[in-house]
Amino acid sequence: MNTSREQSENWPSEMDLIDDHLRKGERQFAQEKLKILLPKIKKGTRKSYARFAELLRRSGLASKSLGLLFPYVRGQGRKKSSATLYEKEEYAAALIALKATNEGEDLLLSLTEEGSEKAYLFLGLSCMSKWDYAQALKYLDVFLTFKNTSSYDHFIGLTNQLACLVTLISNTETKKINLLETKIEKAISFARKNHFDLLLSNLLEIQSQFFLKTSQVDDSKLSLEKASTLLKDNDSKENLFIEKWKLLSQMPTIHQKSWSSWKEKILLLQKKALKLGHAETVRDIDFYLGFENENLLHKVYFGTPFEVFRERIKEKIGPPAFFLFNISKDPATFTFDYKKWSLRAGSKTMNLLKGLCDDFYRPINRYGLFAFVYPGEFFNPETSFNKLNVALTRTRQWLQKNKIPLIIIEKSGIFYLEGSVEIKIYKDDREKQMQERKVDFLFESAKKLKIFFGLIRFKATQAHNVFNNDQLKTTQRLLKKLCEEKMLFKEGLGKNTFYHF
Repeated sequence: MNTSREQSENWPSEMDLIDDHLRKGERQFAQEKLKILLPKIKKGTRKSYARFAELLRRSGLASKSLGLLFPYVRGQGRKKSSATLYEKEEYAAALIALKATNEGEDLLLSLTEEGSEKAYLFLGLSCMSKWDYAQALKYLDVFLTFKNTSSYDHFIGLTNQLACLVTLISNTETKKINLLETKIEKAISFARKNHFDLLLSNLLEIQSQFFLKTSQVDDSKLSLEKASTLLKDNDSKENLFIEKWKLLSQMPTIHQKSWSSWKEKILLLQKKALKLGHAETVRDIDFYLGFENENLLHKVYFGTPFEVFRERIKEKIGPPAFFLFNISKDPATFTFDYKKWSLRAGSKTMNLLKGLCDDFYRPINRYGLFAFVYPGEFFNPETSFNKLNVALTRTRQWLQKNKIPLIIIEKSGIFYLEGSVEIKIYKDDREKQMQERKVDFLFESAKKLKIFFGLIRFKATQAHNVFNNDQLKTTQRLLKKLCEEKMLFKEGLGKNTFYHF
C-alpha cells in the first residue's frame, strides 16, 4: 500500500515550509510555527490532521500530535471507524515518542497486517531507541524492500539501517566493511545533492563511527567537523552526538596521562547533556567513565531499562546481587527496601514505585508512568491522567502512613523521587522485570514470523533466518510448539513442509 507523504492531499504551503525547516534540522523554528498553526488546523477540515500530526511529532511536540488524533484512532463511534492508516501510523509513532512504547509497538504490529509500510520504519526506530540494533535492522530491512514509500521516508530508513550496520559490524569483516563504506559514501552524496541537511549530518556522524570502528581516527574527526557545520541549532541532540563522538575518537586508556584531561572534557559534555535533557548521552558517558569506576558501571546496569545496553556491561563486569541507589546528592539517611513492607506484586503502588525507579537517567513522564501503573491499558488523554492521579495520591498516602521519607515530585508532567533515601534495587527483580516486560516467548516468536511472512507460506529454513538461532533444530522445535498451541499451522511432509498463519 502506498503511504507516500509526497502524494497526499494538497497541504497548506505553511506545512511544506515547516517540513523543509525540519529537514534542515531547524526544530525550534518549526515548533513556533506549528503552535501558531494548531488552532487554525483544529478549526479546519480533517484532511490535514495526519500530516500536521506528523510535523508536530517530528518537531518534538508528540503530545499535541496524540491529542489531535486520539478521537479518530482510539475514540468512540463514527470518528474511530473512519481512522486512516496514516493517522494510525502517526498515533503509534507519537506514543513511542512519549515513551508509551508497548502500546505504540503493538499498534504498529497490527498495522503491518493492514498493509502499512511505514509501521516497519517506526518499529525499527523504536528498537534503536532501546539500543536493540539487531532487531531494528530486521524491521528496517523489510521497510526498505517497499517501492512506494516517499523518497524522504525511504532515506530515513536507509540512514538508520546504516547506523545499525555500523554498530553491529565486526572490524574483522573486511568484505562487509568495504561494501558498507561505499554504501555510506553514496548515501552522503545523495543527501548532499537533495539538501537533506539533518540526515546528512546524521550520515556524517555514522561515517565517523564507522571510521572509529575501523581505526581511521583522522577521517573520523574530519567527518564530525563536516557534520557540525551543517547544524544551526547548537543545542540539538545531533550536535551533542557530534561532540560526544569527537571526544570518544580521542579517548585514551585509563592508564595514559591524558586520561584526566580527557575525563574533564567528557564530564563537561555530560553536564551539557544533562542540562539539555539528553539522557542517553549522559548514560553513555557514564558507561565509558565506568571503565575506571566499577560502582559507576553498577549504577548504569541497575539504572538502565534496556536489556541490550545492560548486556554490554555484563560483558565487562558481573553485576552484584543488589544496588543501593541514592536519589539525593547528599548522603542517605534512610534505606528503602520494598521487601520489608507488605506491597502486593502488581498493585498500583508497587507498579508506580517500580516505574519511578525504572531508569536512573531519564525521569519518567506521565505517559510512561501510566503504562507502568496500568499495563495493557490504552492511553486516553481524556481519562488516563485522572486515573494516574488517583494512584499517585494513594501511593503518597502509603509512603506517609509507613513513614517512608520518599516524596513524589511532578514538574511539567515529569515525575521523580526526592528525599535523603537510598533505594535497594535487586538484581533478580531487575532481570525478572525485564522478562515481565517481554511478551510471552511463543507469542513474541509468532509475531516475528507474522511480520516477515504475513499470510505467505514459509519453510523452517526461512523461519530460521528470521530467528537467527544457532541450529536449525532449535527453530524446528519452536515451530512444532507454535503448531501445538494453534498459533501456527503446518501442511505437507518432509522437504515439502510449509507453515502458515
